[in-house]
Amino acid sequence: ALLNSYGASVLNDLIKPLPTEDDFANKAKAPKKPGISREKAQLIALKELSQLAKTSHDFNAFLQHTLKSVAKIIGFDRCTFYMLTTDKKQVQSRFSFTQNGAKEEFHAHVSLVESKNIISLVFETDEAQLINQYDSKQWRDYISYDLNDIINEGKICFAPVKINDNFIGVISAQS
Repeated sequence: ALLNSYGASVLNDLIKPLPTEDDFANKAKAPKKPGISREKAQLIALKELSQLAKTSHDFNAFLQHTLKSVAKIIGFDRCTFYMLTTDKKQVQSRFSFTQNGAKEEFHAHVSLVESKNIISLVFETDEAQLINQYDSKQWRDYISYDLNDIINEGKICFAPVKINDNFIGVISAQS
């Protein structure tokens, strides 16, 4: 109607509608629960983590709750904690949760000595790394055979986990 009022009605067919949330491929796939917004779910998870931190000194319980909450609230297909082995030559999956927050049996390991890879880069830089396209030129030298099987053409993020300034592993979130 606005174009018509300015005598530019020929442009009507050329203008595309504004994108909606469904048009974005990167949107989080968190399941929608009636009555609970993502923000409220995040606050509930933080409250639960605070309670857990106050009542328990069990790092494994804290870590598992964190993984489960991240997978459910943000909607990642899988959230996994990979623990650094005692010889520091590889990381092995220890806990893994699905998008629904269900614990899953997921067994994987990634060598840190056979070749440089994204996990060794995370340890080297002490920064999380997000891989949207694992086959892009930027990541080509960092995707080992082990990681190629784990990523499986999806998107993945690796973040370092430290205790007292010592790396103990990485958390991955993938979709």
